[in-house]
Amino acid sequence: IRRIFIMSESPAEVLYLLYNSSENILNSLHFLVKISSSANRPKFLSKKSFDFILKKICKKFPIASDFLSKENCSEITKTSQELIQETHPYYDVLVNVYNFKEAFLQVLRKLSGLTPKIKIEISLQAHFSIYFLEVFTVLVRAVFLLNKIEDLTKIIGVYGIAFQSINNTQE
Repeated sequence: IRRIFIMSESPAEVLYLLYNSSENILNSLHFLVKISSSANRPKFLSKKSFDFILKKICKKFPIASDFLSKENCSEITKTSQELIQETHPYYDVLVNVYNFKEAFLQVLRKLSGLTPKIKIEISLQAHFSIYFLEVFTVLVRAVFLLNKIEDLTKIIGVYGIAFQSINNTQE
């Protein structure tokens, strides 16, 4: 899984880079959907000792910085290293989708400010429009796939608490 960080001034360039990385985003999301609904899902989701804290995480999500000190998270703090390894792929994909969305919104903001100034040849505009629609479609598909990942709130909440217990800071 690679993270997307795009630093470019040209909206066309950013769209091209997003278009090229869109396949990786969708593949990683398909993989997570597949493993979240199979026997390969994180083991802590089926442990009885985690039931209470998982219910608390769902109620209090997003997790506040004082959650670890207020709630009894001893099960998570004991096995935090193992939990980080189990939940890190989910977190990485979520960060990638977030960065993808932010880069696309950055393009939209730039385009809304440049609308009267854009005068592109028709051949360039066609490619630009195609990339724009493709990237938008990928973003919609990514949101749909994120909603299909079972227990995503619990997984990301546990990752956040485990990360906080190891590093004494929030991720």
